[in-house]
Amino acid sequence: MTAPVEILGTPAVTASLAGWLAGQRWFAGESADGLAVLDAREVAVGQDGPAALVLAVVRAGAGDERYQLLLGVGPAGAVPEPAAVVARAGDTVVYDALADPRLVGGLVAGVLAGAESPGLRLVPQPAPNAAVPRPAAPAAGGLPVRPLGVEQSNSSVVVGDRYLLKVFRRLVPGPNRDLTVHRGLAAAGCPHVPPLLGAVEDAATGTTYATVQTYLPRAVDGWTLALAAAGSFLGEPAPPGRQAQADLRVAARTLGRAVAVVHRDLAATGGRVALRRVDYQRVAQRLARRLDLALALAPRLTAYAPRLRAELGSVATLDGSPRRTAQRVHGDLHLGQTLHTATGWLLVDFEGEPLAEPAERDRPDSPLRDLAGMLRSFDYAAHHPLTGAHEGRAADDRRWVRAARWASLHQQAFLDGYLAEAGPQDAGDRRLLHAYLLDKAVYEVAYETRHRPGWAWLPERALERLLGGGAAERGAA
Repeated sequence: MTAPVEILGTPAVTASLAGWLAGQRWFAGESADGLAVLDAREVAVGQDGPAALVLAVVRAGAGDERYQLLLGVGPAGAVPEPAAVVARAGDTVVYDALADPRLVGGLVAGVLAGAESPGLRLVPQPAPNAAVPRPAAPAAGGLPVRPLGVEQSNSSVVVGDRYLLKVFRRLVPGPNRDLTVHRGLAAAGCPHVPPLLGAVEDAATGTTYATVQTYLPRAVDGWTLALAAAGSFLGEPAPPGRQAQADLRVAARTLGRAVAVVHRDLAATGGRVALRRVDYQRVAQRLARRLDLALALAPRLTAYAPRLRAELGSVATLDGSPRRTAQRVHGDLHLGQTLHTATGWLLVDFEGEPLAEPAERDRPDSPLRDLAGMLRSFDYAAHHPLTGAHEGRAADDRRWVRAARWASLHQQAFLDGYLAEAGPQDAGDRRLLHAYLLDKAVYEVAYETRHRPGWAWLPERALERLLGGGAAERGAA
């Protein structure tokens, strides 16, 4: 059999890789034509078997986007039942390795043990950062694997209900922000992030390929909880096998406290800087640029543009205050980035806004940006049950009123919890938070217009409320 790495460079296999890549949810390009394999290396998994694990870095699409592929390469009989075959080369097949328990289990075991693999660093985390027992390494080929839900930019698999292997698909040079932030929070002893067990990194550049965390099988993400609660409040049937709790205000309040603690620990690891008048002017300029980009993607925003420019531009008039600071923040915080466990809330996925450039993700920002993301997420959950029924509904329809009420109550509970831990707001805080809420809603309208046009009404209605002064979000702020 031809060496596994060499097979990926053959024209027929490269063409098949391009076709497969173009169909993946995490691929951001329009087409993967012209795919080039920039690097490929066999990963030592410490277990003998018919198929090899190959980590490939490919370039595809119009720009210089680079993606990671974890592939199994071996005889056809080595492909486990659920794995997708990507390409064939004679008697050899190339398949998606994340469905192979032996290869995935071997990789996780290698990370936990700090095993050696040419060109890679398999680095265990020195100690878990929460009071959760560190699981033992998986036995050879012993633990089942399954994908973790639907993700947009990465791939995560659960290994034996003990570990979560997160594979970064769209690569950025150097350490991934999710790993560096997680390591910093672990060092700070933050109780509100899942225990980090280790990572897979490039030995030369430090580029992060994957992380391993403790998997918490009884945890429920905040979006699932909120969606069920809002639906119950609106009279929707509960999800199969679950009794929905319509009132989550106590949980929302404790979530607010958890976010404040994470912000405190992020500041402890990365520092804070006071926002000056010139900083507010720069923030206003960034918000104006983001509005221009959104207008190009969503012409429906044009009717709101004059009022948006005025509201966003008013940030430039804020005076410096030692209370208002910039620091490292989550950057893409919403209910789907939270986990509710028996002991409290955890925050996950610290990569930042998916479409932002790496330098922008690392730029210190106001913690109020994270608050805006969470407040908007409660509004999304409240109105989600009304999706598809918005056309022709009167503004005073009882379900619309109840959805707005649910959102307002839970936004306020979340904010109350946050402020109880972080301290009160002043008028400048409220103005800046309102600007971030508008910016987030504008981003949502542009995103939905491009990807889910039938949903654009939801953030657009929020914009109308925010700009009209009667929004639930503004009341909460």
